[in-house]
Amino acid sequence: MIHKLLSLRGVGTVGEHSCLGCRLANGTQPSHIVFEDEHVTCLMDIAPIHEGHVLILPKQHAVDVDELDAATAAAIMAAASKLSRALKTAFKPDGISVMQNGGLFNDLGHYHMHVFPRYEGDGFAWIEPEETPGAASRLAEVRDLLREANAELNPKVASAGSSASSSSKLPRTIACLHAHHSNIRYLDEAFAGTGMILKHFVDPGMIEHLRSGGQDALRRAGEKLLDQLAWMAGCEVDAIVITCTNYIAVLDTLPEDQRQLAIPVIPIDEPWFDALLALERKLVLAFTNPATVEGTMGRLRQYAAAKGVTLHAEAAVTEDSFQLLMQGEVEAYHQRVEQFLRELTEQAGAAVAISQLSMTEGAERIRRTSGLELIGPLGELYKRLMN
Repeated sequence: MIHKLLSLRGVGTVGEHSCLGCRLANGTQPSHIVFEDEHVTCLMDIAPIHEGHVLILPKQHAVDVDELDAATAAAIMAAASKLSRALKTAFKPDGISVMQNGGLFNDLGHYHMHVFPRYEGDGFAWIEPEETPGAASRLAEVRDLLREANAELNPKVASAGSSASSSSKLPRTIACLHAHHSNIRYLDEAFAGTGMILKHFVDPGMIEHLRSGGQDALRRAGEKLLDQLAWMAGCEVDAIVITCTNYIAVLDTLPEDQRQLAIPVIPIDEPWFDALLALERKLVLAFTNPATVEGTMGRLRQYAAAKGVTLHAEAAVTEDSFQLLMQGEVEAYHQRVEQFLRELTEQAGAAVAISQLSMTEGAERIRRTSGLELIGPLGELYKRLMN
């Protein structure tokens, strides 16, 4: 299944220099990398079944799926999910195949998962061997055989283990407050496979209150925000993240004692602010939504002043891009953001940062083509919550 990669197989000993898969996964062998994180690298198959055929390789050497640690296994499936969404958007296939061959059938000698688009009548088929006589009548017997072979498959053992560890190993659960549903996908994609549970709450109503203007509107928005946060805190969550800049600004107007909940409330921009101030450089903050510029820049200046840091920052806004996202033209929006960021990085003469979650994909495209990392709220929030 790995086609032309077969002739490039390593010499048979484990290690980054002798194993082709290790070299590809760790960047010492040239390849076309689509995505990578601390656990896996996703790269283009050099002999694709169809355009868009991608391989997912763990950076730590393994041959079979049972050799993967839990974090790597989760990262592989999270990457497969991200790639599947990308393939569906880019190629509009009739389906996606996700598959992996182990043991004698793993011709690379390093674990790798295939993800590729499929089309009706494309000729790719699962060749079924002759049916094992009587296999259908022995399902219960074989089930018990598997449970005996690995006690972790026994439901009684699994249940006992789960109960014993539930107090110390429960996934962290985060409530996210949004003004618009468009931010949800970015958070879900970022935390996929981490064990983090996200509960999303979307409330555009407070924005309508704020648009009416005046102190009374601000007071009513503040009351609504407090009610919303109290409701969310009662939904069995460990922390609350507010993703809307305008709602964060409302939170800042409330007395300190009213903001105190039994769980942390994290404005999404604060981890990002910390990272920006640590750069100690002139900054250009890129925006696509003009409505968020004043609030974000004002908060950043206040945050810097409270930290005693001298701030040199300006905003850059691309016109009409955000409307593409609101109209559902997601790919056109990502392309516009990528072009905007590329122009900024070439002309700004300063550190460029992205200011909105929706700009994450555009920034990632810049990173893949130029190696330039653009600091954004989502990446810094991930670091804060996962540490």
